[in-house]
Amino acid sequence: MCGINLIVSKNKDDLQPVLRKMLATTSFRGPDAEGEIYKDWGKGSLALGANRLMIIDSDENSNQPMVSNCGNYLLAFNGEIYNYQDLKSVLIGLGQEFRTHSDTEVVLYWLKHHGTNGLGQLMGMFALVFIDLRQEKILVARDSHGIKPLFSFSDENNLVVSSSLKALVGTGLIQKKINQRTVQEYLSFRHVLGTKTFYKDVEAVEPGTFVEYSTTSSETGSFYVTQEESSPKDLKEALIDAVTLTSTAKSNPALLLSGGVDSTLLLAILRQELGYRGAPTFTLNTDPKETAAAEKAARKFDSTHKLVEITEEDVERSLDFLDLMDQPIADHGALATWLISEKVGEEHKILLSGAGADEHFGGYNRHLALYRYQNNKGFWFGTSKIASKLGYVGLPKQLKTYLSNIREDTWTTFQNFLKIHGIEINDQIINDNNQNDTPVENLADALEFDQRNYLINDVLAITDLATMSHGVEARVPYLYDPVVQAARNIPTSEKMHDKGKGPLKRLLRQYGGGAFAGRPKMGFGLPMGRWLRDSNSVLWSLIGKDDPVFEYVNEETFNTMQKEQLAGKKDWNMQLWSILVLSHWLKNNFS
Repeated sequence: MCGINLIVSKNKDDLQPVLRKMLATTSFRGPDAEGEIYKDWGKGSLALGANRLMIIDSDENSNQPMVSNCGNYLLAFNGEIYNYQDLKSVLIGLGQEFRTHSDTEVVLYWLKHHGTNGLGQLMGMFALVFIDLRQEKILVARDSHGIKPLFSFSDENNLVVSSSLKALVGTGLIQKKINQRTVQEYLSFRHVLGTKTFYKDVEAVEPGTFVEYSTTSSETGSFYVTQEESSPKDLKEALIDAVTLTSTAKSNPALLLSGGVDSTLLLAILRQELGYRGAPTFTLNTDPKETAAAEKAARKFDSTHKLVEITEEDVERSLDFLDLMDQPIADHGALATWLISEKVGEEHKILLSGAGADEHFGGYNRHLALYRYQNNKGFWFGTSKIASKLGYVGLPKQLKTYLSNIREDTWTTFQNFLKIHGIEINDQIINDNNQNDTPVENLADALEFDQRNYLINDVLAITDLATMSHGVEARVPYLYDPVVQAARNIPTSEKMHDKGKGPLKRLLRQYGGGAFAGRPKMGFGLPMGRWLRDSNSVLWSLIGKDDPVFEYVNEETFNTMQKEQLAGKKDWNMQLWSILVLSHWLKNNFS
């Protein structure tokens, strides 16, 4: 894992101070080594830098940026390529010689030989900058699942690319203008949508795409990972391969274990297919039911289990974590992952995560709700209208929430499910109903929407930041390309069997984990509701009178939610945390 930074200027500027500032910002992403290269670029100049976290190969010859033997090619690479040994064998057959055992060197020569056509053979997670000095071309690319972050900015004078939005904006080459549309989407969905960022002129590199820059132009394209076999693997075979590849390393990998379907299935495969005894597993002590289920799974599948205690001191340390965030994400699971990664990092450099399973196999409550709505749209829409007229009197809370969000069209209904914990933005800012270019028409669309948005901009973004800040690399077996392809081949009706994630639950039962397959979906987070019922909590210090957040959020609405939270009348912790995170970020970046 690494941090990568690129600056290209059309002027003969001294880029060293700027690049070193970027490297300092991304240093937590790669504490083991740092490198920088400066070159003339057309009539201008180029600077490429990287921070390195050593995982596969501790040889200093694998430090980055890496330079080819001939000196004509440069690579800054963040990620892991799981099939790099296979690619290396192909390159050796072509006469290529290697001086390291790293996957970075394999990627360097693979792109030298194959260019953009070779991106589809890289199975794993990556963000990269590859430079051909001879042809004066720069290739910027990001893996198709958006596992590793990458941001870019360009104008008539500069191109800047970085693993960190904070490092990119901190160059001083970009005018800091807040993206009002993104603020609205954040307050509605609790994260950004698509490739937009909170800065008007900066975007994330779209997953599964590349941009090739020359001294005079740029070209964008897409790539898809191709299957090595002539026929696609079934889900079980693909998952076994995924766990095998992601858990093979010199540093004993750990597993984030919740006792739910996703993580318990990974543990079952580690134990029963790979023969791991005593695999290290970690769980937070935030929820008694979650803790008990994780401990039961650890006993069942013979792991060495550690419970990470959360203390009042950790509540205060949440401010330190918020300082690390590139942009607001209102998911306190981020802080939970950060706290658990700190403990993992004391002994391990790799942490396996079940991220991606819910989005590809229909694991969220909103997926089940939409599936039921779609199967009998007329009935549910009619029932919702009647219930609305009667004021939802006497209905259970869950049914009331479901019915009150149903509309006649599927896209609006799904948006409402997504925005259950959202906040209305002040009307004077913007209000365009968050229409999307590709609206959701069925459950398959809904899963794809979550894969493109919630998974990338919330789950994976917080997982990457929280783990990397402690020198830990998160690996996500459910986003191994053959697993994703197997998931896409499964009908949505089969995915929704057994209230969602039917194929994964069936596999878990085959491994003797029936007790865990039947567990209801539990969110991964912290007792934020309890913390915010304490009027003396340090969390309330994040907001104050005349706070800049009230440009976007109605102050009276906030005050009402705060009073009800403190009095225990209602639990507004999701909405309040969204406001507190945004407030802290605005003051850190726009004050």
